[in-house]
Amino acid sequence: MDRRLLPRRRHACHIIDKIGPHDVGLMDDLNYFHSMNAAGCQNPPIITSKTIYNCSNFMIAVFFLPLRAVMPLHDHPGMTVFSKLLIGSVRVEAYDWVRPRVSSRGSAAMLAEKVLDRNVTAASDAWVLFPDTGGNMHRFVVGEEEHCAFLDVLTPPYSLAEKRTCTYYKDIPYDELDTCAASSGLTEAQRRRQLAWLQEVPQPKDLRMYNLPYKGPTIF
Repeated sequence: MDRRLLPRRRHACHIIDKIGPHDVGLMDDLNYFHSMNAAGCQNPPIITSKTIYNCSNFMIAVFFLPLRAVMPLHDHPGMTVFSKLLIGSVRVEAYDWVRPRVSSRGSAAMLAEKVLDRNVTAASDAWVLFPDTGGNMHRFVVGEEEHCAFLDVLTPPYSLAEKRTCTYYKDIPYDELDTCAASSGLTEAQRRRQLAWLQEVPQPKDLRMYNLPYKGPTIF
């Protein structure tokens, strides 16, 4: 991470922290979200998103996750992502690859370290992930008490042409795979971390995501 860019990233987080649900027209959509998900009783719940702005340099989007929804473990290749929860609360679990990369013997799974596992609320500050640090692969799990919505600023955005596509993973406990070969290359400090194996999987069949048109305030 280029330390010269830290002041700019802090400034971006400071600006994003000031954004609320009214600023992106979210409150006007809540009744629609509630009816679409039948108060969270859809099985599986429907995740909706709205793209506020998209260009070759960055994308701004809002995601709405109803009760008990799970946005599965996925990555952001070569991307920096700023996130801010706008309403509700959500559990965020995030991983980074162990460096140098370590693979499991007899498996395509790669070793990763859990770097974030906490509950985030609308009162929490914005957070940022980077291409190699900060939890580039993450999962969102919504509880049973309230829906949640969050704002993402992705730079650069996903792009099929530039091979920045979303990959999904399943996490496997470290001890469940043959670790004899892998363990020999780990330092003692690495062995004490929260390690897991991440294996690429197809997009989960029970993942239901829909993109809706953005009709909120114009930002540019």
